[in-house]
Amino acid sequence: MLTSQTTSDEEAFLNIAAKLSVLIKDLKIENTICKQIRNRKKHLLKFASDVDVVLFVGGKHSSNTGVLYKISQTVNPKTFWIENETEIDPDWFKSCHTIGISGSASTPLWQLSGIQDYLENLALKG
Repeated sequence: MLTSQTTSDEEAFLNIAAKLSVLIKDLKIENTICKQIRNRKKHLLKFASDVDVVLFVGGKHSSNTGVLYKISQTVNPKTFWIENETEIDPDWFKSCHTIGISGSASTPLWQLSGIQDYLENLALKG
């Protein structure tokens, strides 16, 4: 039996499954990858490539957040994983015209809104 972790990279899991199924007859494959990650990957890649900086908001111990953060970082190296506004470095925004804010399935809307409010206040002071 081959089972994936819910937050694994689906493409990597499917590649491993294909190789193992050639070697192991009657291999049972259970793809338990989180649908939130699977469904968001394409949209997140577009979103992250359309902005100068991405602030990815979520808990530092969240596997879901970590996977989505890494996906964003593949197309935008100026992706920063933060939990709150105290972690924001204003230098990240030098020569920046657009900032994207995203989070994982477990990131509450109030937390994302708080980051947005902080950035708007920072821009007013700037």
